[in-house]
Amino acid sequence: MKLAKIKNNKQGVSELVAYVILIVIAISISLLVYAYLKIILPKSQLECDDGVSVELKDYNCIPTDKVINMTIKNNGLFGVQGLNIRYADKPNSVTSRSFRGVGPDGRPIGENGTFYFLATMQQGVDYNVNLSYASGGKISKLQITPVQFKQDADGKRKEFVLCKNSILTRDIVGCGY
Repeated sequence: MKLAKIKNNKQGVSELVAYVILIVIAISISLLVYAYLKIILPKSQLECDDGVSVELKDYNCIPTDKVINMTIKNNGLFGVQGLNIRYADKPNSVTSRSFRGVGPDGRPIGENGTFYFLATMQQGVDYNVNLSYASGGKISKLQITPVQFKQDADGKRKEFVLCKNSILTRDIVGCGY
């Protein structure tokens, strides 16, 4: 009689082991899917502070040298670490042309028209920028986008971010031809 009970109990143990193995497999698969999605899904987008703003106070063009001298003021609430300045050579076109060469601090201007300051442009400060537009014949419209250096909440990722909510666009008269 005791032998019969032991044989019957073994069948219950094997079912329990099977359920434990199924649960372990399910948890393993869910961990693999989580790790995969964490790698594949995009991370949160870094954004500029609300209240970032710049103003084009004044500009002066020297058409013979193809140079534009600008006075840009940071009239926002936060510092700016760079500017993205682009221009259009036709009045009703999109600002798609980038300045080339060297920016105001002597550092090269990037392919997309962005240059970075050696020191942060603090709020309320005027900044003189002299740029050459030798690659194009005329400036009809100017677009200035502030750039901030931001890091994510974890402090792992740091990058320059264009402040797309603070884009300044101005029509320009007397630059070129």
